[in-house]
Amino acid sequence: MSLCCASPKPEPLLSPSTALARLFKVVKTAVVQGIAEILRAQRRRANIRTLDAMSDRQLLDIGIDRSEIPGAVDRALDARKLPM
Repeated sequence: MSLCCASPKPEPLLSPSTALARLFKVVKTAVVQGIAEILRAQRRRANIRTLDAMSDRQLLDIGIDRSEIPGAVDRALDARKLPM
């Protein structure tokens, strides 16, 4: 007997409360991730503004060139991985 054409066992239907709980979890995760991205973007812009306001001499003292500001800020934010 060949099993190649046998249909897979169907998944049981979820109860409404279980389906709602899963949906809530997915939506909550999406909202939290969205807020985290907004906060990261705000921190990034603020840090870029701060560094951009520095003189070339001050930037040289901390070891970055003016053209490296966005990349340096991104690396710093990625390294910190601040919790929400």
